Amino acid sequence: MENGYQIRDFKGAVLYESHAERFKLFSWRPRPPTLVPKEQQRKIRRNLKEYSREFDAEDEAEVAGASKELLTLRRRLLEEWYTWRKGVLLETQRVRLQRLVCYCMKKLQSVMLL
Repeated sequence: MENGYQIRDFKGAVLYESHAERFKLFSWRPRPPTLVPKEQQRKIRRNLKEYSREFDAEDEAEVAGASKELLTLRRRLLEEWYTWRKGVLLETQRVRLQRLVCYCMKKLQSVMLL
């Protein structure tokens, strides 16, 4: 297509095609007029770095707060796991000791019977 435009659907199929002489510019989605006055736009452009710093600081504080909460949660869960694991190890040692005592008692009884 040399000069002109095509309108396509979401799949890419051509819905409408128009050829135009000396076609130069087509604005598909023009921006609506802004509600902010020109003077306020200039002020915003001048102070954009300052606004950016403020927003970046807020973002960092939010991320840091979330990170602290996450770290606190992870530490608590890790401590709970260590406590559980210690209890399981103690129980395992107790059962092992009981089995050893039972084994030794049976051996002793068998020796005494001979």
